[in-house]
Amino acid sequence: MSITDIFLKGNDRSLIENLLKDGAERRKGEEELFKSYSYFIAEATRKYSISEDEAFDAYSDSVLIALEKIRNHSFEGRSSIKTWLFQIFHNKCVDLLRKKTTNKYSVHQTHSISDVLYQLSDETKLVIDELAGKTDMDFGKRKFDYKTKGMMAEIGKRTGVAILFGKIKLHGFSAWWLWRSYYLLNLPSYRKKLKVMGDWTFDLIFKPDVSQIN
Repeated sequence: MSITDIFLKGNDRSLIENLLKDGAERRKGEEELFKSYSYFIAEATRKYSISEDEAFDAYSDSVLIALEKIRNHSFEGRSSIKTWLFQIFHNKCVDLLRKKTTNKYSVHQTHSISDVLYQLSDETKLVIDELAGKTDMDFGKRKFDYKTKGMMAEIGKRTGVAILFGKIKLHGFSAWWLWRSYYLLNLPSYRKKLKVMGDWTFDLIFKPDVSQIN
């Protein structure tokens, strides 16, 4: 009985067994490994403040390393696959942050997944290409579609202009009132909302002070 058999739980042991086989079972194991922990990518963007592309590249590289170690029997199973893979992924993200810190006066460009695949065997390249294609994580090819909800501006004393959804056009007092209402709703706290509302109410009641500058 190997160390892997002693420490690993049923699901992890089954996954390892599939990865060490050939054909469809091995491919199924590779797909399961890649998809099971792909949520690491979203967590990394929040925890390490890196882009989705950078997190995806780091995760893909980590999966490649894990696959190679499992096939070479370098993984001893002293921890779960999740913990082990996360540690590899964490180290990749930390290395990326260190490079950014060291080169903080220039934009650091990470190696794309294509550069990483270039150094691997054809079989491993094919595996990662297929796994990436089966997920929705290909952020570089995601179509960007933006539709503006409109624009508003205050152009004078109780006067404004607005265009909403590209169709509805307003001007004068109604546009000014709408702009201020939207601004008020988006203030971060009730205290600040009340303060701004009080200032605006004071401005409506009293005339502005005029000072002459010689």
